[in-house]
Amino acid sequence: MINRSKDFKDEFEFFLDKFKRKENFNLLRFSDGELFIMLKKSIRLGRIFVKVDGSIKGIMNHPEWDRKDFDPVKDYEFSEKLINSFKYRSSEYFVGRSCKCCVDQKLWNEETSIIGRDHDNITWSNILLNSNYPSFMNRFYPEIKSRKAYLICNEKADLSGHDWIIDSIRIKSNDFKNLEPINKIKQLIKDGNLKNQVFLFSASSFSNIAQFQLAKFAPNNTYIDIGTTLSYELNIPAKRDYLKAYYEGGLNINKCIWS
Repeated sequence: MINRSKDFKDEFEFFLDKFKRKENFNLLRFSDGELFIMLKKSIRLGRIFVKVDGSIKGIMNHPEWDRKDFDPVKDYEFSEKLINSFKYRSSEYFVGRSCKCCVDQKLWNEETSIIGRDHDNITWSNILLNSNYPSFMNRFYPEIKSRKAYLICNEKADLSGHDWIIDSIRIKSNDFKNLEPINKIKQLIKDGNLKNQVFLFSASSFSNIAQFQLAKFAPNNTYIDIGTTLSYELNIPAKRDYLKAYYEGGLNINKCIWS
């Protein structure tokens, strides 16, 4: 039974309210890249193109830190772990999936075949992005800075001047399939006996598997996949329409709808 509203703005308010009340929860993002990995499709986000299963799907100048490769044969085990993190259920474990306005009908159907029927803990993968992004920057981000947080992010991120960051774990560029940093996060939590802390993830598909493991290892913390929301703040601006609309203007970003 679905007890929460599935309105894009209302859902954002739901998570912001939980954060303000300092309730611990886990919020994961599964966008088209994660979906391709779970479907065992090869991926290459190169310098000037995006290839999926060998076919060019788009032309985009990805900066070096944002480039990715996935081989469904070599990286089969990673794909299976990602699926496990997608299908896991727990009361404070929220899974963000793609909506039909962000992926086509075929991909949406394939994603649905993996996750199964809708339930209360499924939300939008873009819940902090698109038309909700101004609210994230103006209302959610200040709450984060007030509480302070641990940040798991790309090695190229510039963390200088961000005194809200307690500590960081750096992920090398195009090294999202290396899960060894999860042990570093676990050790950090164990050594500090960390509870009721905030951990923010901006590390591609690594984030999903890490959050899945941490949800069971140390559930008394908050783990949020923030995607590329702070890429401009960290001086590694990502090529995303919602970021361009916010920082440069000229684009109308629609409100996502639930299907």
